[in-house]
Amino acid sequence: MRILHALHGFPPEFFGGSELYVRALAKTQVAAGHLVEIVAGTNEEGPAGRETVEHEGLRVHRLRRTGLFHERWDHGDSPAESTLYREILREFQPDRVHVHHWKRLSRDLVRQAQSLSIPTVLTLHDLFVTCPRVFRVREGESFCERPLCPDSCVTCVPTEPWMGSEMISLQIDWFAQAFRDELDAASALVVPSRAHAEFLAGHLQRDLTDFEVLPHGSILTWAARERRSSWTGEGPLRIAHWGHLQELKGVQVLAQALARLKDKSGVQLILWGSADDPAFDESLRSLLQDVDVVRRENFSRGDLASLDADIAVFPT
Repeated sequence: MRILHALHGFPPEFFGGSELYVRALAKTQVAAGHLVEIVAGTNEEGPAGRETVEHEGLRVHRLRRTGLFHERWDHGDSPAESTLYREILREFQPDRVHVHHWKRLSRDLVRQAQSLSIPTVLTLHDLFVTCPRVFRVREGESFCERPLCPDSCVTCVPTEPWMGSEMISLQIDWFAQAFRDELDAASALVVPSRAHAEFLAGHLQRDLTDFEVLPHGSILTWAARERRSSWTGEGPLRIAHWGHLQELKGVQVLAQALARLKDKSGVQLILWGSADDPAFDESLRSLLQDVDVVRRENFSRGDLASLDADIAVFPT
């Protein structure tokens, strides 16, 4: 079978959870005898274009959209990228398209494949189709459950000073309609959990049975390690946190907690990962200036397998 995966980014430019999941899935499909290619977005600036590269045995088409701010929620319609994507569909002639995300691409990926009579599987890894901010986190709230509409979202979506409320409202309506149309055009809707399906069904006015729950699972194997005994209080408590360092993932909550300790000599923070935002990275360094921190920006799965700590904390 000829399979084309489409998503917002791919290694070596992006190493997020969805990107690594698709890479693992694609490699497994290749090992099973399928012909697999990848279409991915990029943050590279410049004129609209297409670059085809090889990554770990996978053929990857990186599509660059015109202009700046490729990740903006209101920049989702990209005719130039749609044209490049359609060219790949015609050249590769996949038997199936598997769409994982639209950010940095164009929000007509499913409909473009449908127009060429190519069945499309759509995996909804997050809540992007119900929230221009992706994660449904509003300032001052733990989680937003408002419906996607101008009345709910006009004061929350990222905007520029020159954007009036009427323009913002129109963009929200276009955003919502585009993803309703994408879901309608999909041959199958896949989600990683029942809770995810229930939330999406409620906010998209769809039946729960429209979604197939398929946990991401893992093809990775880890060598067994003997579990450490509980921390005895001798020496510092070694706290580990790893991953992409950004505000939405909550690492600053851990830093704030450590900064409030009266006696910081009792802890050591093992902090692995990079921060895209220099200002956020500097704020973390400021909070942790009096804490013993073992910091590294890059790490591999092998490094994690040998990580030695007393406790791991993920306050997302």
